[in-house]
Amino acid sequence: MLKQNKLFYISIYLLGIFSGFTLFLTYQFIQNKYSSNQNRIVKKIVKIGDSVWTSADLPNDLILEYANIENNIYNAEKRFADHLALRIILAKEQNKRVDKNYIPTLFDLIKFNQASEDDAFIYYNKMVKEHGVNVFSGQGFEKIKTQIQFQLNYEKMNLISDKKISELYNNGKYISYVSKPLGNPLLFDISVFPNRGNSNTNISLISILDYTNPKSIELENKVEDIYKKYGKKVNFINIPYTSSINSLSGFFAKGAFCAQEQGNDKYWSYSRKVLTFTSKNNENENLKNDEIKNKVLSIANNAKLDIKNFNTCLDSKKVNDKLILIQNKLYSTNGFQGNPTIYLNKRELNFSLNELDDRIKNEIN
Repeated sequence: MLKQNKLFYISIYLLGIFSGFTLFLTYQFIQNKYSSNQNRIVKKIVKIGDSVWTSADLPNDLILEYANIENNIYNAEKRFADHLALRIILAKEQNKRVDKNYIPTLFDLIKFNQASEDDAFIYYNKMVKEHGVNVFSGQGFEKIKTQIQFQLNYEKMNLISDKKISELYNNGKYISYVSKPLGNPLLFDISVFPNRGNSNTNISLISILDYTNPKSIELENKVEDIYKKYGKKVNFINIPYTSSINSLSGFFAKGAFCAQEQGNDKYWSYSRKVLTFTSKNNENENLKNDEIKNKVLSIANNAKLDIKNFNTCLDSKKVNDKLILIQNKLYSTNGFQGNPTIYLNKRELNFSLNELDDRIKNEIN
């Protein structure tokens, strides 16, 4: 038997996309609507014996795989919802029947010049010229011309419908209730960074914190409010970050790791002092290293740190290397665009902190 060509399978896929896959997605929507596991921060995945494995229990390689699966499902569901909205809106505009038993197809609602036999013949010859005579498993034009016409018509329909969907959505004609999953995963060990709250919980909120970035400071103040409400239920983790190691921001970040060396509580005391200072002072970063260092030492002293050990650490190569390592890991994280960035269970937070507050509330109740 001749080896099947990829393009041939693509053609078959396009023909079936509006039938079997639609049924799958319809089932998926029903599941999403009624399953209590949906839209939760921590999702149950499988139970083995007495142990339940959740989305918070996965190692890095499986977090990435799970994130990819969620994104694929989301994209498919969103496309389904967009096309559903388009069919309903167009049917109503054309005064056609729309109810729970019947919605017209897009081919009934959108009229365009269908692909002709000549169009199919041109496409066939183009493919044969580019990929050889076996491009359609060696089949002649007469055998597959209808299939090619279907494919060309679906491509035309997709272009037209995508444009109409964009116009309708941008003009506020419909709202999609398909929930976007959490964003790209953070694929490195977070257990080495300072934490507070409940370290035994399966909900972790991770802040990428630049001590001199105004937006980062503002966001961290909001995280502090969440900590006051849910400190006993959530694990709060800070990852001190800077884009410039020898700047004021860099010295504050180095100081954060030096403070952590003296204990978790010492770190949080130092961190609060730095945020209090930077919230009230719009400092010029064009300062000499000695001036910057003196500011950091002053704050460390107010936080009651061991200044001798802190100073030694601040001047050490190891703390510089640690910051560089963190920079490299963050820059290699897919989707990372600098701070401020919040991760929820090692997945980038892509909704507001107000919504996060609601989700945590629902999760722990």
